[in-house]
Amino acid sequence: MKALKFIPIITLTAIHAHAATSFIGDPIGTDDSLGIASNWDNGLPGSGNDGSISTDGELGNISIANGGSSVTVTHSSGTIGDPNDEITNYRDFSISTSGGGSLTWQVDGGNYAEFRVFTVGSGVTLNVTDGILAGSGTGGTRLQVASGAVANITGGTFSGMGFWADGSTINLLGGTIDNLVSNTVIRTYNGGILNIGGDFSINGMASTAVGNNNNFFTASEWTIAADWTGSMTNEAWGRTEWVTEIESTTLTVGGVQINDSNFDDYFTVNGTGTLSAIPEPSSSALLGLGGLALIMRRRK
Repeated sequence: MKALKFIPIITLTAIHAHAATSFIGDPIGTDDSLGIASNWDNGLPGSGNDGSISTDGELGNISIANGGSSVTVTHSSGTIGDPNDEITNYRDFSISTSGGGSLTWQVDGGNYAEFRVFTVGSGVTLNVTDGILAGSGTGGTRLQVASGAVANITGGTFSGMGFWADGSTINLLGGTIDNLVSNTVIRTYNGGILNIGGDFSINGMASTAVGNNNNFFTASEWTIAADWTGSMTNEAWGRTEWVTEIESTTLTVGGVQINDSNFDDYFTVNGTGTLSAIPEPSSSALLGLGGLALIMRRRK
């Protein structure tokens, strides 16, 4: 009887097993290296054959032909780009796919250094859970997510770069930006969507005055989750500057557009220019009339 019960368990395990293939070829980003089967130890990544990258590479354009299937490639370690070579300051990096399927590019510890524009092409989903993306810090340095693509940021460290949603969706749900320099804004255009939540934070940004290209709300529509626990810091700004900045765009919290009249219901600004969300009342707080009044005020 025990043997009969054990047989289907083995069968189910075999059915759900997935193969994997590791990159063993020339530097990533050169000579279409990811599209050459011999550069992988178990053939090209494909449906049920997830790819894994744990090596250094060079900035450039990379593409994976998926043949209409769903392909996943994980970059777990290694650096693409040279953090010590300033010549790469104006070089770009892009990820694309072809064949009618989709590509999930998972950054789970990999690093990218000194790029100017990091483009996520149509049909690609970029997931960043850990790792470092360090842009060149020059004007316009950014992660640009093209129409038909999605970027999900739940961790990692970002510096010298902005985020541009070009008719696409960027979800900033974790991780930190350590240095948002001049002209490296976070923005949406062509119907792009930008969602902020989790503990995503901006630790510092360069800005000299409201109304110039240093603004990171420029031409954007932002949606901030009501339970966002992160922060944004500009040491040169107080409440007045933050309100002016927010009113220059469309920023909503829990579906409510923020302006000067309701700003203090949702945010606080401390003495170092750090913007933080006011937590929603806990269930215990709502037992009192004061808690009830607060939640009604925030949701009116």
